[in-house]
Amino acid sequence: MHAVRAYKVIEIGLGCYLNMTCFSILLYADDIVLLAPSVHLLQLLLHTCEDELSSLDMRLNNKKSVCIRIGPCYKADCCSLVTSDNCELLWCNSIRYLGVYMTSSAVITCSFSNS
Repeated sequence: MHAVRAYKVIEIGLGCYLNMTCFSILLYADDIVLLAPSVHLLQLLLHTCEDELSSLDMRLNNKKSVCIRIGPCYKADCCSLVTSDNCELLWCNSIRYLGVYMTSSAVITCSFSNS
């Protein structure tokens, strides 16, 4: 997603904020992380980002896209996120973003076992 178009996420007010700064979407080249306080808001954020990607003639890679939960309910079962082309995104115990492995837990945790 082009950084200039990331304002759409702020416009709709979805995702995570810290000191009134939006941290809903982290972008580096073609790597994107979406952050939201609930699964429902994450689904809305996902569709918003897919719409923006589509307007740039880009698509989400469903095979490389996964979800992870962090917070007090990280072990609770929840509904699957579904992309605009009806692909379910998998819930995982860890993800890798820019070489850093984050694990599902009650607080943000990084794993260095793969280093």
